[in-house]
Amino acid sequence: MVTKKVAPKKPAKKKPVAKLKAKAVPMPVATTMKASVVVPAPVTKPFKDRGLTLAMIGTMDVLMGLACLGMTLLMMSVPNLDDPTDSSRTRLGAVMAGGIYGILAVALVWIGIGLFMARRWARAISLIFAWFWLLVGVVAVPLMAYVMPKVLGTVAADKGLDEGIQSWTVILMVGFMAFVFILLPGIQVLALQSSNVKKTCETRDPKTRWTDRCPLPVLAVVIGLAYSSVAMLFYPWIMKAYPVFGVILQGPLLWALFICVAAASATLALGAYRLRHWAWRGTMAFMILWILSSAISFNNGSTMAAMQAGGMMKPQGAEWMAAIFQGQGINLLLALSLIAYGGYWINCKKYFKAA
Repeated sequence: MVTKKVAPKKPAKKKPVAKLKAKAVPMPVATTMKASVVVPAPVTKPFKDRGLTLAMIGTMDVLMGLACLGMTLLMMSVPNLDDPTDSSRTRLGAVMAGGIYGILAVALVWIGIGLFMARRWARAISLIFAWFWLLVGVVAVPLMAYVMPKVLGTVAADKGLDEGIQSWTVILMVGFMAFVFILLPGIQVLALQSSNVKKTCETRDPKTRWTDRCPLPVLAVVIGLAYSSVAMLFYPWIMKAYPVFGVILQGPLLWALFICVAAASATLALGAYRLRHWAWRGTMAFMILWILSSAISFNNGSTMAAMQAGGMMKPQGAEWMAAIFQGQGINLLLALSLIAYGGYWINCKKYFKAA
């Protein structure tokens, strides 16, 4: 019997086992730590709400606006006392009152209502107006204290007034001027510059206003130029003659002068609001030329001659003015004005963009 040999079975090959690569897994502790970090909220300083202060200043502005409106109606209704048959003076008073005082009346009432509503723009414009009002008083009150005794002395020589009456008249008038042009605007400046008043307006009126787009010192000049551009259109009706560098202009040349000045003021106001450097240079040149022209015209006598030619001053008034400003007083006043205004505008140069 034949037996078959069975070949031994080969062992099956084992499949290689794939090695698993370890992946880096972020630590859950770190994630938890990052999520647990709390960012503190910005700390806001507490402030006192000054809504009552704004309402009081707004009331003051509205009352001044109504006073300007009353002055408008008064000047339009009072005829020329020197010559009641002269209708040109009546028209002149109506134009002056309806134009200059009318603009002031509308502006003051508008600002007063804005302060009642705690608007940002109202605080900015009212603060500018208060500063201008105060600066006028700082110049006008000492000037009046210097001028009034001389004027009353001239009148006393003609009318025979008692010296005691002259002294009390000067004291009362200067005191009233100091109250209106120094004390009242000084109170407004101190109140409106308060950080609490500013924060009250910013909280109640969070929207960015047009006054926020221009620095406040520059905005003051912008408002002055804008007002000048409007007022210049009324001046040809008020002044029938005006001196420029010692030359008296009348008629069409006078109209051309004031129209050009109005256009230049409007252009400079727009450029200064946009902080253009050419507007800074133009405003500085405009100011220097204006003061230089005033100095030349006053020193050669054309200012007095123009006022008499335009019917703005009687010969006796011209004699008083000449006596008051005799010597170098007017030149000193103009020089101080140039230094003050020029220094202020030079300080504002840092806000302007290069051309």
